[in-house]
Amino acid sequence: MAFTALRNKRNARWSQKLRDIFQDWDKNHSGSISVEQMSEIYRIYKVELNMDDIKSKVDSDGQIKKADFVEFSLNAQLLDLTESTTTRRTVRRDKSKPRINKEKEENKKEMCSQQKFTEDINQVEAAFRKFDIDQDGFIDWDEFKHVANNLKTEQARRIFDTCDQTGDKKISLEEFKSMANMKTS
Repeated sequence: MAFTALRNKRNARWSQKLRDIFQDWDKNHSGSISVEQMSEIYRIYKVELNMDDIKSKVDSDGQIKKADFVEFSLNAQLLDLTESTTTRRTVRRDKSKPRINKEKEENKKEMCSQQKFTEDINQVEAAFRKFDIDQDGFIDWDEFKHVANNLKTEQARRIFDTCDQTGDKKISLEEFKSMANMKTS
């Protein structure tokens, strides 16, 4: 029951985040985005998008409605930042000690840890959006230099080059998370 509540809260947060992402891309506020825009969103989040899978969500104008985007993206786990593998632990129970309190304590610690992780991810994504002035999903040198104007040019360049792990002269969200020492797996 507690896990269902946690899963429902997580899905509600992810749904809201997906609606926010959709709104960012729906520039004309039509309530729909193009397949190309959806493809770009998935590319930014480094999630493979199979065009055959979204055909049923595309209307006659080649657009995808907000509700369809959110539903599809939840099922595709676009924002699944946990990517943790579930491992079964075998615990030997000492019959003389009550087990319930220990399990509650472990569940509470796990919930706090997950909540902290989600808050950290949200803060990193907010910082990324601050740097990504043109909102193309990447931070180029000019954007980085503009926001990091309190650093010397050499320092800023060193940081930028370190973050740009692929060497493509721009920093993706994943590279930015890496810079912030975020572990997404």
